[in-house]
Amino acid sequence: MKWGLALVAVAVLAFACSPSPVEPVVVPAGLKTIYDVEFTVLSKDTANGQLVASGTVRNTGTIPIVQPWYVGADFYADTTLNIRLGWGSTEIMTPIEANETTFWTIRFSSPNVDVYSFPSYFITNIQAYYPAQ
Repeated sequence: MKWGLALVAVAVLAFACSPSPVEPVVVPAGLKTIYDVEFTVLSKDTANGQLVASGTVRNTGTIPIVQPWYVGADFYADTTLNIRLGWGSTEIMTPIEANETTFWTIRFSSPNVDVYSFPSYFITNIQAYYPAQ
């Protein structure tokens, strides 16, 4: 009986102390996620006090994505995903048909974050969405 309780205690502690997985970006209430898109990050830079990430988005669906729409993403200090710097987004005014691709650039800055301290920052959880109606 003692060993059974000890194993349960170890299992509970191991589960409680394990790092939680990164949760995906939750698009703010009232906004509509656009599925059927594929993102590619082409460049990451630090300029004018901002983290600047650029890439492409391809419409993998069968219906057009019409403007205005947005691309948003999480910015982390590095690939360990232990320090979340924040979230950034950009408005896209280019409609794209099925199988078409367009470019996006997201800039992130915060008075609480010295972006120059994170030259190896990582961008993840990239999403496309429509604004609230």
